[in-house]
Amino acid sequence: MLKLLKKSITWALSIITVVFTFVPETVFEKYKVLINASDEANVIIIRVLAFAVVLILSIIIYALYLHFQRSIRIKGKNYSIQIKYGDLLKICACKKVIPFDECFTTSVGDSPSDVNPDSICGQFLKVNPLNDDDMQTIIENAPLRPATSKSKYQNKVRYDSGKLVPNGNYLLMAFAKLDKDGLARWTRDEFLDCLSTLWKEIDKHYGQKDVCIPVLT
Repeated sequence: MLKLLKKSITWALSIITVVFTFVPETVFEKYKVLINASDEANVIIIRVLAFAVVLILSIIIYALYLHFQRSIRIKGKNYSIQIKYGDLLKICACKKVIPFDECFTTSVGDSPSDVNPDSICGQFLKVNPLNDDDMQTIIENAPLRPATSKSKYQNKVRYDSGKLVPNGNYLLMAFAKLDKDGLARWTRDEFLDCLSTLWKEIDKHYGQKDVCIPVLT
């Protein structure tokens, strides 16, 4: 909300400055808001009302712009990042990162250790059904080596968070670390280490194509 107001006020000040610069004062003197007030007082009141109207219009226009905005592009030296709203699985002509847990769990359900059916991974598995054997074959064909330590969940084989496994136009990622109950638990430093590994993996697997990454939390 604060950002909306700041941006709108900036727009309003810019517009009203141009108006006051190029519109003669005689135009404002034609309108009388207070009949008994002097011309100078009426001009000041008209100017204040004009600014208020421009500010309200700026707020409305900017609010509509933010509401209907579907993408933002951030550019820098040697990189261009576009943040888009939409269905990751329906985007074409790019590599798509699908975050799994550190054990590449494929069972979708409501149990704590299952993949949430509403998550990106859950939606991917609904469209592209995989069982544990299928996933193991994909991992071996990558090839991806297991991590040196086992997962806290049932002592399963785990993979370093951030590592990618190519599967067509998808890049399946070992992501969330699991606790003894199969729930995702990790520290801020572990999350940052995962992102660092992910950037290196993308550089290795992107194949000169754009890469789409969902919001990772």
